[in-house]
Amino acid sequence: ALANELLKLDPSLRFCGAEINTIEESSKKGILSLESLFFLVSDTEQGIGTGELLKSYYSKRGDLRLRNVEYVIVEGLQDERPVDFKTQGLRNLVRKASTIIQRVGGPEFVAINATGGYKAQIAVAVVLGQVLSIPILYQHERFPQIIDFPPLPISFDYELLGEHADLLALLERGQALGSEEIGEVDEKLRVLLEEIEVDGSKLYALGAVGQIFIEGFR
Repeated sequence: ALANELLKLDPSLRFCGAEINTIEESSKKGILSLESLFFLVSDTEQGIGTGELLKSYYSKRGDLRLRNVEYVIVEGLQDERPVDFKTQGLRNLVRKASTIIQRVGGPEFVAINATGGYKAQIAVAVVLGQVLSIPILYQHERFPQIIDFPPLPISFDYELLGEHADLLALLERGQALGSEEIGEVDEKLRVLLEEIEVDGSKLYALGAVGQIFIEGFR
């Protein structure tokens, strides 16, 4: 019912929300040639409700002639358990986005709309887009128009993967390892990891940047 009411409004009205506003502008100005929309939503009641609404709304937007509209729940991306948000949610965001990118044929067929969501979520989306050379669109609530992030000199040294492939494979499976198991952590590797404390012991898990590193290599 809410989607039907939104269909009666000008999509550029701020009342319609950041997602509808930015998609409308990028489509009207020819920034994107839209074929499919994938909404990555938080693992919360509000996130799922927003995903249902946007899917319903865009499924009824016959003028856009979209082939596919989906919303994808990112497990662990929630604000009640900060540790899960850090160690699971942001990594799962990278995984879900990477799956979509591969599914549609590669980075050259994708743009990331980084408007909306948790601030950390936006930051991870920007890094993923920069590493894979994907256009990143963004609009602050006070901006009169959408902007695209300029390319930044961000790249990974994938020789690091060859040196630590076994360890990274273990960590990607969700294992958390102590320093006694992995020895002294290479300083270059540290940026890919998260330090977590469990029962008073310091453990290392794969961080969001580490997941981007692995997905970028793939």
